[in-house]
Formats: sequence, C-alpha cells, structure tokens
Amino acid sequence: MAGPLQQMLMRSQEGTGAASTALVNAYEAEQLIEQLQFTQLQQVGDARFLKQHGAITKLNLQAHLNAQTHSDEFVLELLVSLDKLSVLVQELLVIEVWKEQLYPLLKQHLAKNVDSATSYLVLYHEAAVANLLEVRFAAC
Repeated sequence: MAGPLQQMLMRSQEGTGAASTALVNAYEAEQLIEQLQFTQLQQVGDARFLKQHGAITKLNLQAHLNAQTHSDEFVLELLVSLDKLSVLVQELLVIEVWKEQLYPLLKQHLAKNVDSATSYLVLYHEAAVANLLEVRFAAC
C-alpha cells in the first residue's frame, strides 16, 4: 500500500494536463516545505532568507495552480501536516516589524548600496507569504 506522500504524488500527476504545467510535484513540495525555518529579524535579506523566499514563491504559485485547476491541493495539505503554518505566520510578523521599524532607517542605505532587486524581494516577500496563507484559508 502506498504511503501518504506517494498517494499525493500520484494524485498530483493525474488529471487534465495539470501535472504537465506543475511548478513542483508533491515530492518537491514536501522537500521545500520541510526546509522552511523561522526567520530572525537580522536574517531578513540574507542568502537563507532569499532561498526561503524562492521556495515560498514556488509553493504559492503551485497552490494557486492547484486551486485554479481544481486538482489535488498537496501544497496546502503538506503545510498543515508538516506543521509549517506557524512558520508562515511568523514570517509575516518579522517582515511587518522589518518594514515598519527598520526599513525607514535603512531606506537610503539600501538605495545606495544594495541592488534594487534584493530590496524589492524583501518587500515582496510579505505579499507572497500572505497570498499563500490566503489560498490556504480560502480552501477551508
């Protein structure tokens, strides 16, 4: 008998062409979700943060694709089963504090010394995390 991960992987590859347009399959999503970690305020913008932002963006896009195509919502199921919703909520709180307390102090430094793409990704991160949580709670 197949385990839960194998069942989700098989379901993610079934359907009406949704698997061919999938960004990540259930196995890849599980790996990305397992690697999600709490972010400390001083880590915002560092290499680990940017890697986690990339993972959250992929998961967010895949969750939207699954919802749009009415296919298996393995991303949302894995976020719950691997107990990572608290990581996403904490990400929102850290970015909110960074944006409200530190960004005004760093704005000029960032404009002069940091490429604009990195600055943008830090600010965009809040939207990506909030959107992933929105998809999760809209599915309830």
